[in-house]
Amino acid sequence: MGVQRSVTTPMGRQQRTGEPDSASFIVKVLLMGELKRLAGRRELLLELPVGSTVHALASELGRVCDPAFGRLALSKEGDLQSHVAVFLNGAQLESMDGLPAPLTGGDIELMLVPMYEGG
Repeated sequence: MGVQRSVTTPMGRQQRTGEPDSASFIVKVLLMGELKRLAGRRELLLELPVGSTVHALASELGRVCDPAFGRLALSKEGDLQSHVAVFLNGAQLESMDGLPAPLTGGDIELMLVPMYEGG
């Protein structure tokens, strides 16, 4: 018997589903600070095709979240802005160069944290 999950589909609708099929996997996205407020939630579960990258995940977030989220977190090309810190399974991606790398492994947890400088 599969685990029941609520997954955000590309159209932004929540659906109950079992385990993903072998051509896809689930990514848990945690949003912090202003990103959480703009998305209207702290956590999303997204189902992506196998071989997807952090860049592809960012594009998917732009589709399923409120446009205000996209304006703050994403560039016009759909990339994450440089002021958004990306943590993949607890390890910070030091640069956006890590975005093209495919997401691999079992449970994938991505945390997005807005970083601002002040003075």
